[in-house]
Amino acid sequence: SEAVGLLARILTLPDSFEIVMHMAMSQYLSSEHNNPEMDELFEEEMIKRAGDVDKLINNSHYSHILRSLLSGGKREKLAGALAKGIFDYVVFSEDTTLRYEVESIIKLMFEKYFESTWKEMSNLMSSKNDEGSFVKFYLAFGFNMLHNPFPALIFSKENLPTVMDWCKNHSDVGPYQLMALTPLTEGDKLSESVMMLLDNYGSDKMVRTALSDKLGTFSSPVTHEDRAELIIPLTKHRNPDVSTWATLEIERLKYYG
Repeated sequence: SEAVGLLARILTLPDSFEIVMHMAMSQYLSSEHNNPEMDELFEEEMIKRAGDVDKLINNSHYSHILRSLLSGGKREKLAGALAKGIFDYVVFSEDTTLRYEVESIIKLMFEKYFESTWKEMSNLMSSKNDEGSFVKFYLAFGFNMLHNPFPALIFSKENLPTVMDWCKNHSDVGPYQLMALTPLTEGDKLSESVMMLLDNYGSDKMVRTALSDKLGTFSSPVTHEDRAELIIPLTKHRNPDVSTWATLEIERLKYYG
């Protein structure tokens, strides 16, 4: 269209991307937006600027157009190109919580583009040298899970095989990290992901420590009695390391209760 052609010509000028996004916002704010040619132009331009995501993500026009593109169609190339930059932003930002613009984009990427999104996130937490990255991910995606959409998204039944395969291939750090991130409960029971981690890696002391920490956060039942009740089935776990831990943990919870 003529409008898209104009935007494309302006984009040939230096430092014009933010100006062009501003010019296009009226289109993307409209509930009737339906311009595949414009969408293609912005997708190409965002992929070209994938290395600048950390600078652009705080621009409200950029984040709005990006959400529109990612939600409006299946754009694997765009999601894959931007995922690394977005997670680099999370790791290196001085913020300890996610701004709305960033949170909404990452949530959308986990919902619609899990494979490429998880690939980039897990690449940044795949060795003991990545402990700093994991701490930032824990604060953003695992801490205070009562008000956090990410644990349930990452550890959904559909995504669990991918996550557990990664864990198997990174058994030096993966089990502890996943236990720290995973939802504690499903209904009134321990979650499937918690049980899988205990079944496969319950002899790893760090895994059990992460579960102890989780029982002490806002993600767990409110009272010490409820927390003890939750792990009573683990006293009969086939792994003696897990059953012994559960027995001692119940005694500790009852003591403080």
